Amino acid sequence: MRLVCFVGALGHDANKGFDVLFSAWARLCARRDWDAHLVAAGGGRAVDHWRRRIRAAGLEGRITMLGFTDRVCELLAAADLLVSPARYEAYGLNVHEAICCGVPAMVTRGAGVAERYPKDLQPLLIDDPQNAEALAAKLLRWRMSMEYWRDKVQPFSQALRKWTLDDMAEEIVRICTATSNTDLESAQCS
Repeated sequence: MRLVCFVGALGHDANKGFDVLFSAWARLCARRDWDAHLVAAGGGRAVDHWRRRIRAAGLEGRITMLGFTDRVCELLAAADLLVSPARYEAYGLNVHEAICCGVPAMVTRGAGVAERYPKDLQPLLIDDPQNAEALAAKLLRWRMSMEYWRDKVQPFSQALRKWTLDDMAEEIVRICTATSNTDLESAQCS
């Protein structure tokens, strides 16, 4: 059985998109050939709501709600894919962590981390975080070529792991210096 994970807060605002993932998953579980299990990690006020929905849909054997856990590293180590269909995500540390672990990650195209995806991983980006049918189709395509995506994500994983806090600090200083110089030049021209 393949393991797909979701990592994110489960509030009633539905920002993280678990509702869409749940709908897509229910569609996939209706297929005889769908052999993946979804594990959702994350606390929040809606965790019990989702446990009831899973039970009502008869998907207890196909979706596990962990709730809050400090064992995300272990979950990612076991995962074949991370899915993050967030409606809004400034960056997406869950996605970054998954990629660093060598786990392919589907994320909404509008998430900040999506800007870092190389061209060859663009098919993993979710165009419409509201469209459960499109997400189900994307998950099905992933499942048919899982090993391809695991191999394809490795160079990106290595690149993200090489980027250190020192590198980030240097980049911030470079940007701030460039911005300060531009501001000074603009002020001198006025």
